[in-house]
Amino acid sequence: MRPGESSEQEVLNRLAAIQAAAEILDDNNDLSRNDYHLFLTVIRSETARLHRMLQNIMPAFAAASPRDAHATATATKKRNQCDAESCTAPGT
Repeated sequence: MRPGESSEQEVLNRLAAIQAAAEILDDNNDLSRNDYHLFLTVIRSETARLHRMLQNIMPAFAAASPRDAHATATATKKRNQCDAESCTAPGT
């Protein structure tokens, strides 16, 4: 996330970028092959960003349920280890 930007706004920004790129692909049959791949790249990269963001905030939702407190702690510990090792989730 960018400094000062709420996670809600960041999620909405990612979704807007994905929707805009998809609409451009849908509405423009005469795009060059290069432009077509450019918009596909936007969709893929924004989807990956959204995926990483949601992975980071999901433990907060699980923490709201006492039943899932242990799972939340485990996920947070694992995420913190990945942050220290700069690892990413499969497929991102």
